[in-house]
Amino acid sequence: MPALLGIVWLGLFFRMPDDRLPKKLLFDEVKGLRPPGRPRSSFNDVALRDCQHCRISRPYRDAQDKLLWRDKTCPART
Repeated sequence: MPALLGIVWLGLFFRMPDDRLPKKLLFDEVKGLRPPGRPRSSFNDVALRDCQHCRISRPYRDAQDKLLWRDKTCPART
């Protein structure tokens, strides 16, 4: 349930300009060598998976409209 409640906050980050530091920290990829094995999931991967779980098919576009985002995330708030 806490992951579903975080979807409400995703709209804030999706609407944020790309040059803002919080958005860069959450959505940018880290460059460099990784340890062997499966790559770790990024914040963006987890956020999009949570949106799919709540049946939000176009989160970047839908988040631009605050009222639409509120309507789509309303089931996640309960």
